[in-house]
Amino acid sequence: YDRRGHSASTAPPGQGHLRDDVTDALELMDKIGLTPAHIIGHSYGANVAIALAIQAPASTQSLFVLEPPLLRY
Repeated sequence: YDRRGHSASTAPPGQGHLRDDVTDALELMDKIGLTPAHIIGHSYGANVAIALAIQAPASTQSLFVLEPPLLRY
């Protein structure tokens, strides 16, 4: 899916938040009946994937992440 403000999606004013990206992904997965799902994420998307798996483990069948950046130490 296109995260808010990326590719063909609309951009909200200001900086987005990880929690919004997770909520959007979960709502989309629920709407199209795609749970549990194999979750894959790269770079910032890997952080979204990790947060999604933590927040909604029942919606996650497997998790593959590549190069998640460290956001806070």
